[in-house]
Amino acid sequence: MNNDYPLQITIAKEVELEGVGLHTGNKSKISFRPAPANTGIRFFRSSELLLLAYEKGYFADYGKLKEDAIEASLYKLKYSGCAVGFGEISDYISRNVKE
Repeated sequence: MNNDYPLQITIAKEVELEGVGLHTGNKSKISFRPAPANTGIRFFRSSELLLLAYEKGYFADYGKLKEDAIEASLYKLKYSGCAVGFGEISDYISRNVKE
């Protein structure tokens, strides 16, 4: 996967949100706090997970069609509602998929 993005970033300061639960109507409160290095949760976009699977060989069974399979899978994500743009798909393919 392309390493153009930092692997670790955190928020600058604590943030709290309060509100009312959509379905329950219960009062809710959530706090986000900065995390120390090498802790916390890593969030991946669906498209990043797909590219990681490609890099780990999960598309190898497609043989000569594996590049087409990863591209088709990225478009499937897009048309299933994931926020991935046409330009982003082209960029992913040109930078990450080896022919």
